[in-house]
Order: sequence, then structure tokens, then C-alpha cells
Amino acid sequence: MGVVLFFAATWLTIAAGWLIAVRLPRRRQRLITHPDHGEWLAGLGLTHPADFLALESLVVSGHPGRQVLRLRLGEGDEARTVYLKRQTQVRRAERLRNFLCGRGWASNSLCESKMLEALRRYDLPAPRWLAAGEDGSDAFLLVEAAEGASLPQALQQMDDSQRRPFAAKFGRALGWLHGQGFVHRDLYAKHVLVEPSGDVTLIDWQRAACKNRLSYRDRVRDLAALHATLPDRLAGPAERLELLRAYVGSEKSELRRLARAVEREADRLLRYRHVREKRQASAADQAWVCLEGEALCLTPAMAAAYPGDEASWLSLDRQPVPPDDRP
Repeated sequence: MGVVLFFAATWLTIAAGWLIAVRLPRRRQRLITHPDHGEWLAGLGLTHPADFLALESLVVSGHPGRQVLRLRLGEGDEARTVYLKRQTQVRRAERLRNFLCGRGWASNSLCESKMLEALRRYDLPAPRWLAAGEDGSDAFLLVEAAEGASLPQALQQMDDSQRRPFAAKFGRALGWLHGQGFVHRDLYAKHVLVEPSGDVTLIDWQRAACKNRLSYRDRVRDLAALHATLPDRLAGPAERLELLRAYVGSEKSELRRLARAVEREADRLLRYRHVREKRQASAADQAWVCLEGEALCLTPAMAAAYPGDEASWLSLDRQPVPPDDRP
């Protein structure tokens, strides 16, 4: 009987959420700025969500509906390198999912800003957020660029004597993170930035969560994602075991059990192509320029060769229709 009531309550909550979604207006404007940086942003003329969404620069990563732009804001000593994470397709299903998780009727961008603020309060390894907002079906998050190289790049620059001490330091940092109830859920190697001091910053927290107590599966899933996406040539068994040993701390009896669980989960994750691709050697930095929204993406060199709208003829919807060769 209790199980029936649980599923009935779940479906009623989902149905109520969809009813709210249908009745809420599509056009929503909301802007949140960090108290320490709001005045600086206002001085740059960034006072409305549309101002942030209109910023243009090279796109350094992303996929349809979500782009990450790297740009320089301000002048002189106050200039900062920032990343603008821009969403152009915030769907109601996304808002409903966040609503059911207790994050409010919000986009992933707003939810990530709240997560970053919580992480900073605990002095955990996360970038500093500057602003977040929504404008209709578009949303954004502005974060300050974190120092350091990606984990694969940093390991390439370390010798064997440096990797094991770093693995221990990183393992203790992950143990502290999980001990405070935070789970990343996308802890891939490329989402770990390593500073020259050996301190780490974790980026891309849009799917993260904070719980009163993490489950064993949550912990294993994070560690396995890191294990699966780190090439063997950059971290051997000794370094990986050192990380787990530092992670468990004084609970040495858990080390063997945890290592086996992480290995099994990593094998499962590697069945997915996108995980296997993340394990490959990092390519050179890529960037592109979007034209006509996201209908056409060009490298900076190509965009410079076709200034203005001259390159629009390359978009797929302007290609000639092949003749009909049917008899």
C-alpha cells in the first residue's frame, strides 16, 4: 500500500508541475548578480539579462542549445577573463526536472549559480560566479576564468615523482567534497583544472547536487567518471590507487571494496561513446563563430575570410537541391 501511495504522489507532483508549466508565461526575465561583482558589471553596462546574452565572442565549447564563450570584460587593471555559458533552448522539461529536485522552476544556469555559491561558502574547489539570468527561453551563467591547465595537460607536464603526491592531494580534496554532501555527476578529467600549486578547481556543475549524505553509488559514480576518462598513459595503477587511498583516509578496510566498485562502474561507463571520446588525447584548443544563431559555425580564420554575412551561403538551408533523377 505504501508503494502505491508513493507512486501516486509522484505522478500527482509531475502532473501538477506540467499544469504549472502550461499556465506560466513563456517570457520570463530574471537577473542575479554576485554582491561582490554587481557594481562592476553595471559599470560595464550589463544590467539586464539581454545585455549578457548579447555578448559576442569565440565559442570554445558546447553543443546545439548550449554554448560556452570566452571573452575579456573591462579595461586596464580591472579587466577579467570570463566564460559565458549561454543556453538558447531552456525547455519546460528542464525546469520541471529542477522543480522536482527542489531547485525551483529554474534553468540549469540559475541552478548552477546557486550550486557555485554553496560550494564557495564551504571553500570547495569551484569557479567564482559573477551573474546568472534568464530571458524567455534563453539563460546564461557568467563565471570568472579559473587558473590552471586541464588534468590531462597538467599530468603531461609532471614527472613520475610528482604524480603520486598530486594524486594523494587530489584524493583528499575529493574526499572532503563528498564529505560535505556535494556530488558533481560530470567529474570527467577535462573538468578538472590544476593550478601550478597543485590545487584543483572543478568546473561544469550544472548537474551537481548537495545532499545531507551521499550514497555509496554517488561517490563511486564520480570517482569512476574520473577513472574512465583519464588515459592510462597519464595515470598508472599506482597513481590511481594512491588517489583512492587518500580519498578513504583512515578507513583502510574500504580501499579494496571501493577500488573494485570504481573499476566496475568505469567499465560500464566506457560502453558509452561520449565517455570513450573524453578518454582520448585532448585536441588543440578549438573555437568557432556562430552565424544566423547556430545555423552556421565557422572557425575564426574562415569567418575573417568572409566578413559580415558573406559566408551565409555555406549554411545547409541555402545549398542547391539535387535534381530528381527518378525516371
